[in-house]
Amino acid sequence: MDDAEAGMENALKANPKDIAEQYESQLRDLKEAYGEAMLELKFRKKLQRHLESTDD
Repeated sequence: MDDAEAGMENALKANPKDIAEQYESQLRDLKEAYGEAMLELKFRKKLQRHLESTDD
């Protein structure tokens, strides 16, 4: 319960600009991670197709 109260107090003290910056930073990090995952997926698919074509 004390943790919840402390969290609520911090939320009330937080500056909206700080929260927006934190949100933007998290969003940027997530987009970057998503992009990297998509590149890796494309690479793995191409590698798999290449390996399958050389097996013949």
